[in-house]
Amino acid sequence: MAPTEQSPSNLSYGTYNSHVSEKKSQLPKIILIVLGVIVLLIAALMIQNAVTSGPKNDFMKLVAEQDSLYTFATSQQSNIQNNDLKKINSDVQILTLSVSSKLHGLLSEDFGLTDLTSDIVIAVTDTTSDAKLKEASLAGRYDTVYRTLLLNKVVHVIETIQIARDKASTKNGQQKLDNALTTLQSLQTQLSNLSL
Repeated sequence: MAPTEQSPSNLSYGTYNSHVSEKKSQLPKIILIVLGVIVLLIAALMIQNAVTSGPKNDFMKLVAEQDSLYTFATSQQSNIQNNDLKKINSDVQILTLSVSSKLHGLLSEDFGLTDLTSDIVIAVTDTTSDAKLKEASLAGRYDTVYRTLLLNKVVHVIETIQIARDKASTKNGQQKLDNALTTLQSLQTQLSNLSL
């Protein structure tokens, strides 16, 4: 045999090596494809979570702020001296309780949540108003400072409703948020027009 010719044993050996080599080269491709699919699934889940958690968090924040507004108005009723401010504060309590009830219902309907998360509640907890009101009481300016604080809280809830309303997923949710917005804008007008 000439050196350029191959023996049958060489062909068999070469064919065998080439077959094993093909299997070895396909294994990394399969692993890369599987890893690619896993990465795409994880990315899709992260995107879905980001898209749905934004509106959910905005809505939970709205409900927590609305609850905080109701609690604030209720806890200060006995300290108010001005009769017009007492009347408006009573309206705030009645109307925000109604709105709050509807918003809790929407939280359950739209997001399947029955309660607020503690981090949202902590984030909206008012930690400064009590001190301001104590100072104002000592200075004989309680009603004036309370009206300003209450008005600021109402305006803030209005702004949060507008954000949540733009992200509401159902017509029913949008309608309830529109009603809440109208109610709070009415309270804002009353508080703004009150002169003490």
